[in-house]
Amino acid sequence: MDVQILNYATGINNNVDPAGVAYDPQTGISDLTAAMDVIIDKAGKPSSRRDNLLALSGSWYNAYQVDDNSFYALMDRDDDAAIYLVTISPTGTLTKTGVRDGLTPGLMMEWCRIGGDVYYSNGVQRGILKELTSRPWPTEEFPFDDDIAVWKPLPVPKFFDIFAGRLICAVGNILYWSEKNNFSIYNAVRSYRRLDSNIRMVCAVGGDGVYISDERNIYFMPGKDPYQWNQENPSLTYLEVDYPQ
Repeated sequence: MDVQILNYATGINNNVDPAGVAYDPQTGISDLTAAMDVIIDKAGKPSSRRDNLLALSGSWYNAYQVDDNSFYALMDRDDDAAIYLVTISPTGTLTKTGVRDGLTPGLMMEWCRIGGDVYYSNGVQRGILKELTSRPWPTEEFPFDDDIAVWKPLPVPKFFDIFAGRLICAVGNILYWSEKNNFSIYNAVRSYRRLDSNIRMVCAVGGDGVYISDERNIYFMPGKDPYQWNQENPSLTYLEVDYPQ
């Protein structure tokens, strides 16, 4: 007897485990629980999406556009994750070139363009990309100061952006900012702000300020001087949000 795998779909169902979805092998009719590059027409008939071909195989994610013809992307491998530069030829052919390996698989990467470089960090590893090379973030350059103990290396951030010549970085529920035009250090006494919960987003808005989101609120840190944001200034603009759990 011929068995229909999937002839018609009654609709998308992602509320239950696929093993629990009703299926009729005689007719091939079932809810659609998981699909890739599939079109469902008005009658419920599934078909492959037109003009969509597999260009590169692998577990790809977290792409960052470099220009109109290339982008960086992560790919999980057997023992690690790696950053590749993927270039697109005039005929549409994709070519991948490895740039950095040895990264922790499955961690989303944060990217930030600063001049001609692309800074990246996943909360565990970080670096700077330029074309086909990856180099470390700047080493600690401590300013001349009698109280050198206040200067600490900038932590490896999970989220970050550049604003007013400083790197604005988030680690857990703490927001740090580097010294101006010195992305390697921060003032351990003044250059941080502790929020109520883990930070999920750091997004600079021109020269007006920075949006920060934690697990409870979206905050706007106004002004070009981050020292106005520290714990001594409790008045911050925020919008209450209800994040899905």
